[in-house]
Amino acid sequence: MAIFMIGGALISSGMKYLGGGVFCGQNVQSKVSAFLTVGGTVPDPGSTSPHLCNESGEVQLVFGAPEYWGLALSVIFMGVFIQIVGSPFLKSTFLFWSMMFGVTIAGVCSYTRPDGTVLTPGTYFRTGLFDRLYVNAPAGTNPPIFSFFWSQIAFVPGFDIRYFLPCLLCSYITTAETIGDVLMTSRYSKVFDEEEIARRQQGGIMADGFNSIVACLVGSPPNTTFSQNNGIIALTRCASRSAGFGCAFWLILIGLFSPIGVMMSSIPMPIVGGVILQCFTMVAVAGMQILGPLVSVRRNAFIIMVGVAFGLGVAMEPQVMSANGVSSFNGKNLDFNFGLWPGKMVCDVFPTKTVDITPASCTGIVALSMTPTSTDCLALGGTYTAANTTTVPDTDCTNFNGRCCVRYKDGPKAVRTALLVVIKSPYGLAVLVTILLHNLIPEEKDDEDVKGTTTGGEVATVATESAAA
Repeated sequence: MAIFMIGGALISSGMKYLGGGVFCGQNVQSKVSAFLTVGGTVPDPGSTSPHLCNESGEVQLVFGAPEYWGLALSVIFMGVFIQIVGSPFLKSTFLFWSMMFGVTIAGVCSYTRPDGTVLTPGTYFRTGLFDRLYVNAPAGTNPPIFSFFWSQIAFVPGFDIRYFLPCLLCSYITTAETIGDVLMTSRYSKVFDEEEIARRQQGGIMADGFNSIVACLVGSPPNTTFSQNNGIIALTRCASRSAGFGCAFWLILIGLFSPIGVMMSSIPMPIVGGVILQCFTMVAVAGMQILGPLVSVRRNAFIIMVGVAFGLGVAMEPQVMSANGVSSFNGKNLDFNFGLWPGKMVCDVFPTKTVDITPASCTGIVALSMTPTSTDCLALGGTYTAANTTTVPDTDCTNFNGRCCVRYKDGPKAVRTALLVVIKSPYGLAVLVTILLHNLIPEEKDDEDVKGTTTGGEVATVATESAAA
């Protein structure tokens, strides 16, 4: 279940890359809310337009522009072409050649702006071509040739009890992900011995823990198995451990040389989207292959149905759990005010604001459309009475950019963070629902009868616990 949900959720991310970038894709509709004043007006009329994608060089267009679609489709069409006429080697490495084809297209294409300005070929690259990076780049902007990966550490290790429960639940969810990932790679490696698969899963979980400790020590967040690699294995039909070790070696080596990283990061985002959309979708297909035999049993089909309903439901409409959904503009304000469990409910001390009990007044003059200042009132011969004000908690989180609480309640905030981390994650929620239903719903006699049937040389209904993987 975890693999299928991960793939299903990541398809959305792939489409955001394809359309021009994740940030602009998430905020194409919510940009205006970040620029509203207290009265609800927009000071800058230009801020009412959709957010422009700025991850494809000087070509900055609205999310889903046809130019972005063209770059992404060039990658996908090249992959289709290779699958039609390519050799086995080309078919196994089609992702690389497809991406290089898209990079070539972006390198030779120019763009004409609406004002008639013509951008020269290569303007789709995020930071320009190699010569623009290292020959014509402004002084002081060239990246260093060699960059050691922990030279930028600027933090003091510590422990915060408020985040212990959220991290614990995240570890539980990623453990389920690792179990499913290792199960899938074992299947692609033609390993069906249950004891061998269990040993591999144990090693994968231990590796996650060890690598996360090392990652924290060098200034990186914790890590887990990357489900996208299941899609790559399925597409390339290469599950060799030697290939994995080789990839790790080259990634570490290349990561030490900044110019290579800059060149890779300059690839236009829609081209990246054309590649990873295929990988992410293949992850979902791999999950289907695991779940396929299970649905022949009514009990399993019901459990999978409920898990998929909640998992894909959250992936499609994340704002049903947290009001900010995936938006960044004004997202913290929305998360504080609205949603399944608004942040204001765990706030202990709110900011304060001054409100009028009785407004200021100016008497003894002809009525005006607005109350004049004290100076103007006296100049007009009137009697000015200052407003009677008081200070009250500001619980609405308006124009605070998410800084809506002076001090949170540590315990409730930790529980809220942990809950939202799980239920906002499609594969986290789906796995928990599946495990819960598996332990609640008893097996039926018909289930036992089906367990003996086989499909394609494999047991049609494996232990139901695999649904959680």
